[in-house]
Amino acid sequence: MFTYNRDTRMEKICFSSARQTFPWVALVFVGLVCLSPSPALAKNDKQVANSRTGIPTYLEEVLDKTPAKLFWIGNSEFNHSSVSQHRDGLIKPRPVLEYDELSPATAKILEKLPFSIGLSVETPCENLFQLASLNPSIFYLHLRFSKIPDWVPNLVSKLQNLTALRISVDDTQNCPMNLLASLSTLENLEHLSLVNVNIGGQARVDPFFGMKLRSLELRSCDGLSVVLNKKLKELSDLAELRVVSSVFSIESARAVSACSSITTLSFRDSTLISGALSTLVPLKKVIALDLEGAKCDYDELKSIVDFRRLEFLSLRKTVVDDEFVKSLSVLRIRSLWLSGTSVTNRAALSLSQMRNLDHIDLASTPINDDGVNMLLTFLSVGKLCLSNTSISDKCVEVLIASRIADLDVSYTKLSYQALFKLSSCEELLHLTLSEGELDHTGPSALQKARPTVKLSILK
Repeated sequence: MFTYNRDTRMEKICFSSARQTFPWVALVFVGLVCLSPSPALAKNDKQVANSRTGIPTYLEEVLDKTPAKLFWIGNSEFNHSSVSQHRDGLIKPRPVLEYDELSPATAKILEKLPFSIGLSVETPCENLFQLASLNPSIFYLHLRFSKIPDWVPNLVSKLQNLTALRISVDDTQNCPMNLLASLSTLENLEHLSLVNVNIGGQARVDPFFGMKLRSLELRSCDGLSVVLNKKLKELSDLAELRVVSSVFSIESARAVSACSSITTLSFRDSTLISGALSTLVPLKKVIALDLEGAKCDYDELKSIVDFRRLEFLSLRKTVVDDEFVKSLSVLRIRSLWLSGTSVTNRAALSLSQMRNLDHIDLASTPINDDGVNMLLTFLSVGKLCLSNTSISDKCVEVLIASRIADLDVSYTKLSYQALFKLSSCEELLHLTLSEGELDHTGPSALQKARPTVKLSILK
């Protein structure tokens, strides 16, 4: 499933938050090699990358012939896919080339490429039909409008190669009444994302519920009841549902609770009406729950412990506290995001007793040296984020002893000497720092000392 949040700390630029100015429509193609990569992509990037730019050679050849902006798309947390200027933080990143205008000459070059590639193209409507059939190996398409034209359903019905489609509007507008019906003609479509689309008043919606969708995102959409109703359970392959920046009602929750195939739920930045979350407890297959920024009563959040199979839980920017974290000990959570909450060192003690935890995000919390020492004395984790906390050199020894593979200590009080010592940990594979923690020679000195450690330097 493709996610489009913006993480400014990591400088991720994701589709829904990109605020570029488009005349009225933008087209994004993304092609990914999912099964057997082509020979050009099978090589290790490090072996074929330009030593100065770090860009794979096969891409530099394309960029030389057709100048473009280079972005990357890959999986991040919760297995969502996002687009970034940087490869860091993305799993299996693939290139996305952005063109202000796709000329016939450029299109001809891209059409002959021996590997799949992502394209982001700003284009007038008369070229959309031509671009849609540019390359049959391109399977993800992003259409962005200021207002959805009436001809879009006719275009969509011709995109039979697509397995993933995203349609977004700058501001919520009425859309063609046959949009959902036209989507139902795409037999290969598995992932659908609608952003700021008013789906109320759709005609002939029954065919939509016969689709083979595996994931569905509804972000800031009006008319949710057209989709979130008792017929939703007919989407029998639906594994992931994302209702983002919306109001999630009891009625919607009842409809979702009947979809027994769902394993992942996301309500980022949404308002959950009291009782909505607890209504979803009958979903016995849910292993991932994303509530980042969600407005939900504290007492309602307590129903999380009834999702007994939870392994991935994001409570970023929610009202949870130390006592709430303690209640999570009954679950076998593997990854837990608590950044931007009020949890303190008391929560660290509770976390240290959750033996299945392998990834913890405590960024921007009151956690300090004492909390880190308490946590890591009793718990071994593979990934830990302590960004923007008050930790200092006092916790370096326990960080080294804990043998963490992926560590984020950006925007902390760690000295350069402490960071250098920390980088000497043999088990460390990825270290995230901020520019303020280093002088101009810092990155190169650290990299020279530990060439096998991947350094990410945040501005």
